[in-house]
Amino acid sequence: MRLDRLRRALREGDSVRDEDFDDVLPLEYRRLSTRFWTPVRAARRASQWLEREGALRVLDVGAGVGKFCVVGALGTRRTRFIGVEHRKALAQVASDVASMLGARRATIFHGHLEDVDIRSYDAFYFFNPFAENVIPSAPQPDDSVELSSERFQRDIGLAERLLIQAPAGTPVVTYCGYGKNMPHDYRLVCDEYHAGPLRLWVKDPFLEADVVRR
Repeated sequence: MRLDRLRRALREGDSVRDEDFDDVLPLEYRRLSTRFWTPVRAARRASQWLEREGALRVLDVGAGVGKFCVVGALGTRRTRFIGVEHRKALAQVASDVASMLGARRATIFHGHLEDVDIRSYDAFYFFNPFAENVIPSAPQPDDSVELSSERFQRDIGLAERLLIQAPAGTPVVTYCGYGKNMPHDYRLVCDEYHAGPLRLWVKDPFLEADVVRR
């Protein structure tokens, strides 16, 4: 599919195959699509949920080649999608893809979760970003980052702290989870299956108060 047709289809909500999107990626990253990059249908649905919840700045934790951010930015009206990616090469590819497809509200930067100021965001997206640490036999995009069970525990702890510190009303979408159960004060709002479980959670102050009373 030509770039202009792909761009228009993503903006207008037309059917887009993952193969069509993945054709804009460098060849070495296309083979990883089914394992690492959010499917177009799941990305579209998740971004619609977040926009409906009023999210203006969504952080994608572990953005990879930027597929979720780009699909979300092109398919919504005003929400900005910002991705943090710890592999520098992937962050560059993601930025290039966003530029090629004219996704002006998609930004991907090279960094780590500990570099993020959560006060800059009002919603979050996780596609099980830390699992690569505990599945050593799985194919990897490259060998440029540390992978270990210790890092898994550290990153899960950072993510859990982020979720706990987020203010009431914060929407979070998980695709295939984030590596741990959601904190007790997050209410499950939507639950669908798109080649994996896609779930929308909202931090609910009434759930938190109920736990405190107990």
